Amino acid sequence: MKIYVDRIPEEGLLLEAEEPPRIIDIGETQEKFKDNIYVRIRAFKVSGNLIVTGSLSTHVQLACSRCLDQFLYLIDNKQFSYDCEILDRDIIDLTEPIREDMIVGLPIRPLCREDCKGLCGQCGQNLNLGECGCKKDSRSSGPFSVLDDLL
Repeated sequence: MKIYVDRIPEEGLLLEAEEPPRIIDIGETQEKFKDNIYVRIRAFKVSGNLIVTGSLSTHVQLACSRCLDQFLYLIDNKQFSYDCEILDRDIIDLTEPIREDMIVGLPIRPLCREDCKGLCGQCGQNLNLGECGCKKDSRSSGPFSVLDDLL
């Protein structure tokens, strides 16, 4: 998204646009941006600077970190902001700040839902779909299981 500096009136300029998801381009990852990025911003010229505030939103397809199911996640930033010096520039490109904001909006540990039960550690069954037939051992079998005998 480009802003033409000479077209910004004194009271500011309201811009609404949809940017294609290809501007994100984060390589070979599990994140898949499905929809256009909806951009609604207001741009101001203040003392030789461009001040931009507004909102960005889009959907991204993620894999749940517990059960590995795919789900749609809404990135909705209502506090997007960017500022830069205008100097002698006629056009200011907001593609990179928008891209960065979308990437920062991705969850570190995506969950399809808060109460996701994940996968069985023995057979891999998705426990959201039902219990598996694995025998549950009351004692753990991890590296600290020898400490269970101390009690």
